[in-house]
Amino acid sequence: MVTRRSTMKSRKGTKPSAVRAGSGRVEGAHSVKGAHALEMHHMSAAQVGARFDEVENRVMRAARRFVKVGRSSMEEALIATEAIRLSMNEAVRAVRHAMRKIAKQVTAAAQSV
Repeated sequence: MVTRRSTMKSRKGTKPSAVRAGSGRVEGAHSVKGAHALEMHHMSAAQVGARFDEVENRVMRAARRFVKVGRSSMEEALIATEAIRLSMNEAVRAVRHAMRKIAKQVTAAAQSV
């Protein structure tokens, strides 16, 4: 006697994964592997916060390093402040870039659902 498989498979042999609307209605379907890959590309708010903290820590370390260097003379202090300003601008640019990237991912995810 032939028994039915407990796991659904597509003709291709992959496990299907349904994309559901808030009401529970199935809107689309793709493979579990593809769904997992899409999910892994998205960043959570905690990951964004962690990345922002990491950039902020790098900037602070650089600032401390430049302040230590700049203690000997006023000219070195001015150079250090300029370097700090540049590194802060770079950090802000990196955070803005990350936020734009996240916004694109969220928009793409909203459009695919």
